[in-house]
Amino acid sequence: MQRTIGLRIMAWMMMLAPVAAPAQVITGTILGTVSDPSGAPVKSAKVRIVNTGTNVATETTANELGEYVAPYLPTGMYEVTIESTGFKKFRSTGITLTLDSKVRVDASLVLGAVQETVEVRADALALQTDSTDLNSTVSKNMIASVPNIGRSPTYYMATIPGVVPRGSFEGTGNFATGDGARAQFSNFTVNGSRPISTEVLLDGAPNTGAAFNEIITVPNLDAIGEMKVITNAYSAEYGRASGGVISFGTKSGTNEFHGAVYDYWRNSALNANDFGRNSFGRNAAGNPVREKGVFNIHQFGANLAGPVRLPKYDGRNKTFFFFAYEGNRRVEDASAFLTVPTQRERNGDFSQTFAQFRNPATGQIELTPRLIFNPTPGGSTVTEVAAGQFRINRAPFLGNVIPASMINATGRTLVSSYPLPNITPLNVDGTLNYFDSNVIRTQTDQFIFKLDQQFNERHRTFFRWTTDWTLNTPPDRFRGEGGNRAATQQSLTRQFIPTLTVGHTWTKSATSLFEFRMNVNRLSLINEPPQGVNTDLNALGFAPDMIRVLQNNPFPFVVPGGGFPEIGFRFFQLQRNFSTNSAFVVNYTKIRGKWTHKVGGEYRPMLNNFNQPRVPGMIFRADENWTRECTGPGCPALPPNRVEGYVLGDVMLGAMRGGDAGSQFAQNDPRGAFKNSYSGFYSQNDWKVTRSLTINLGVRYDLQMPMTERFNRLSPFDPTGRNFLGTSGAYLFAGREGASRFQMEPDYRQWQPRVGIAWRPLEKTVIRTGYGISFDQTTGVGSGLEGFGTDAFTAPAFSRIRPLNNLDILERPFNNSFNGGGTILADNANNPLLYGRSVVAITRNQRTPYIQQWNFTVERELPSGINLQVSYVGTKGTRLTIQQLPINGVNAMDPQILANARSTWIQTGVNPLNQLVANPLFGRIPAFNAAVGGGASVAPANLAAFSGIPERDAVPSTLR
Repeated sequence: MQRTIGLRIMAWMMMLAPVAAPAQVITGTILGTVSDPSGAPVKSAKVRIVNTGTNVATETTANELGEYVAPYLPTGMYEVTIESTGFKKFRSTGITLTLDSKVRVDASLVLGAVQETVEVRADALALQTDSTDLNSTVSKNMIASVPNIGRSPTYYMATIPGVVPRGSFEGTGNFATGDGARAQFSNFTVNGSRPISTEVLLDGAPNTGAAFNEIITVPNLDAIGEMKVITNAYSAEYGRASGGVISFGTKSGTNEFHGAVYDYWRNSALNANDFGRNSFGRNAAGNPVREKGVFNIHQFGANLAGPVRLPKYDGRNKTFFFFAYEGNRRVEDASAFLTVPTQRERNGDFSQTFAQFRNPATGQIELTPRLIFNPTPGGSTVTEVAAGQFRINRAPFLGNVIPASMINATGRTLVSSYPLPNITPLNVDGTLNYFDSNVIRTQTDQFIFKLDQQFNERHRTFFRWTTDWTLNTPPDRFRGEGGNRAATQQSLTRQFIPTLTVGHTWTKSATSLFEFRMNVNRLSLINEPPQGVNTDLNALGFAPDMIRVLQNNPFPFVVPGGGFPEIGFRFFQLQRNFSTNSAFVVNYTKIRGKWTHKVGGEYRPMLNNFNQPRVPGMIFRADENWTRECTGPGCPALPPNRVEGYVLGDVMLGAMRGGDAGSQFAQNDPRGAFKNSYSGFYSQNDWKVTRSLTINLGVRYDLQMPMTERFNRLSPFDPTGRNFLGTSGAYLFAGREGASRFQMEPDYRQWQPRVGIAWRPLEKTVIRTGYGISFDQTTGVGSGLEGFGTDAFTAPAFSRIRPLNNLDILERPFNNSFNGGGTILADNANNPLLYGRSVVAITRNQRTPYIQQWNFTVERELPSGINLQVSYVGTKGTRLTIQQLPINGVNAMDPQILANARSTWIQTGVNPLNQLVANPLFGRIPAFNAAVGGGASVAPANLAAFSGIPERDAVPSTLR
């Protein structure tokens, strides 16, 4: 019922609103009042507005109140001529029109012959007299004159009041390659808003991605005409933003040809040597033993603009082009000191392996052996020190050497993937024994082509095509040094982003205008190492049971710890992300007397194919507790000169644990084909009450539809759904058992009023105030894919393994030594309904976050062309949700249950939450969930915290 009423109100609002125009995001407006010497309005005065760069003219007429408005004017330099019978002609020159600006040009006509002209020069900094948002413009002059070492236009955000950069936003080595890197260019807060919550527009078209609402295309600096940032109380023309609105405008051609060729160059010859290389000292000739690392950056490009001139066609005054290319070639030193296993350690000999410690008696650094002990059943003694509590005591290896018969073949192979040391260790304990001289290479190429066509005084079109290509090559750490390149090769990142934007303006009459705009951007992001994708895991010694659940057989991800570098495939190293975001915009403006009415709408379908961000691969982590003499309760504290356990010993013995949620497999987040859409409608009405008072009234309605997945591989949580116990909380699978395909329930209540007042009590003073509500974006990739992992719903956990009969962990990981037991290749027949799982999901009925913004501003024009602006700015967020929440976690217990139990405990001395009761889940939830499935009796505290029980039918989870 609410949905029907909301849609009817929206339709009624659009039909009855004094019809309105589109967002002026890529154009500007010139408006003013024409009066005679007595101040009376001069109606029907002819107004001619000419773009001095293109000579394109716009004509309109003052109404009966002497008011005129000319919207949708391309940015640039203008002159305004106004004439009426009996008065001298009025001409104002040097008018600068910027993105989404309203420039007032008032004319007080002087009696005389129309052949005479009164000329005035426009103010360089005009007061903002007709709109109440809080904004700043980065002009062409600032772009041209303010140093910008990274040559990214987003860096100018740091100059805007109220904008605070975060993270590596200003990192000069960030080339916006990959979802996370592009997100850094959007990582700033606006007046206290959340990061990455700002709407970004390029030539009026959306320029953000589906993953984090991150900037998609960062245009090169020489292609930017100007940049506007609205930080508070924006008009109803803007939606899907809870921070600010950034609008980039690319340059356009004029009647004159203009061009430039440039190369910004930095080179290692201009730099000093770094500390690490200087540490090697100098040779007999006085030169550094280790020369400077490579550091070469070339940012080069060219641009050309002008009228289109072809045989038999002269495009002056009507057809204009702009072309820009920028390339970037960056080679940067990525040298590193690393610790790699010695030849002795590769053979299991740790007799010369030491650790350093500070002697508390002398304060000096001393060495002590790293002692390792035998964790196998034959070398261990298990003592039950209390009910269910065990202490393990292990025997030492003779001479601190692992016998050859006990060295695990796979462990030896993994350790041998490292190169041998190539330098004298920098530390006395033998660490930092390998120096890798390496580089990172980045190549980018960006092309921008824009065409502007003035068909006649009524129709104007622009077309822009942009391509952005990047290749990032990380350092190849162990090439040619005896290491295994398949184990150490990181991912090459290839990114290609083409964008098409088309806009058309139709001036139906002097008081009635339409605007149409369409945009499509396509992101192709591929991460793929050149080697190691299809490793021969049989040759590494892994069992077929492990290999057959993998898709690409990537080299295992091994995390030894202890200062040794990780090897193998990390998360997100094999990724294919293809997203397509489109936008369709229609706007209409109507001018009636003192009112300028605008109405418009937009529709954005957003598609995102996010393919295997975490490749199903094997993960192993060493834990030196395995090779310590004693683990468990009652073990003695070690003095500072005794060090037990060593991670390399764990690897050589094959005693390694899983590294991802207790599983040896990287799982979760399989491939997904996501879609969500956004629709927005607005009505913005500007009322010129008097010459000095303007009221802005607007309302916006947004409809952000929840995410769907092509094959319904989404799993939200319904806190009100009933599970098999009859209690609240059920895990849902989209599109099954009558559940909606939507990840969440649609929120149809996204109404957003906007209001503002601009009052000019004095000629050079303006007082403005504004208030508005704006809803946040709903974005995200992979949220709610829990339950669709490659090894189904019960992870083969082995993070708490204690060997019972033999030690073949790497070779046969799913035998009796492990908690989880066999590999699951499809639905788990023993637990098909996810009983007992603690899952992470999106709440089914969560509502869209929204922001309230307001400001009170006083602006004063001072002598010498200085404007002073003082503002009070407020921002308040409501329902600022996170994408996912843990279910059955530590905070799941109802506070009222805790309060009642506390009261009983105080009165009786007995904690009712610890008294065992019959377990209604026994036999229905697997025993691996010890809290609620391990016995016929259970503590009420465990049941109370276990509020939601995932129980819906599961779809097959094996991916092929």
